[in-house]
Amino acid sequence: MYGYKTDEYVQGIYSINLQGEMRYFDFGKLRHFYEYRSSPAAALRMKSRALRNEAKGKAPIKQNRITLDKIQPHPQGYALVGVLYKSMYKTETQEEKSGFLLAQTTRTTKHKIIHKYQHAIACVFDYNGNLLWDNSYKLTNNSRSNFGLGVKTAITPEGNIIMTYIKDSEIFYKIVQPTSSSSNKVILQLHNTAEKRVISSQEDIQHWYGCNFIAFGFQRINSKTGPSRTVFYLQQVAFE
Repeated sequence: MYGYKTDEYVQGIYSINLQGEMRYFDFGKLRHFYEYRSSPAAALRMKSRALRNEAKGKAPIKQNRITLDKIQPHPQGYALVGVLYKSMYKTETQEEKSGFLLAQTTRTTKHKIIHKYQHAIACVFDYNGNLLWDNSYKLTNNSRSNFGLGVKTAITPEGNIIMTYIKDSEIFYKIVQPTSSSSNKVILQLHNTAEKRVISSQEDIQHWYGCNFIAFGFQRINSKTGPSRTVFYLQQVAFE
């Protein structure tokens, strides 16, 4: 990884082959890196601005924090997936009243760090360290207090890369290919249509085998025919 005058932010990645030849790939020059922007025109403007700044020797226009997945075998060589994120402090204040005649209010302030995962990049290299293709995935509604990769991945026999995550019982996913991609989301369905999901917590999704993943977590369920309850669920998800 390479950062501009810092080891906290990164601007690109290195690859090295068995002969010791090193190559550097700037994020801003990846074909799909700026597709997280609001429109293709905005992405093009950002990329053009980055190239102008580089030509003038100016500092990069964006500082990036990135968390990397392990390198995975790919039919064309190997694949590297990383997720760019930013961390923010969130303050929560809780009030609790106590006493009877002399009622008092106690305020408790808690500080916690929220990690906002913004977009994922996928790069495929051959065995000599040459970048063959790249693609990206703009992440929405993906803020968490626990730090991690932000997406879970799998590689199909055809060389497509599945990237997915779960939030509020919605599974977001994107299947990326060298020249195209398709993104979508699916809502976890309850078995009983007379029941309603109120809230979800401690959810996650993990790669199982092949193109199959396992989604799991806790859900608070309201029922028209019985009392409310909290359930733990496991659900297989297959991407084809």
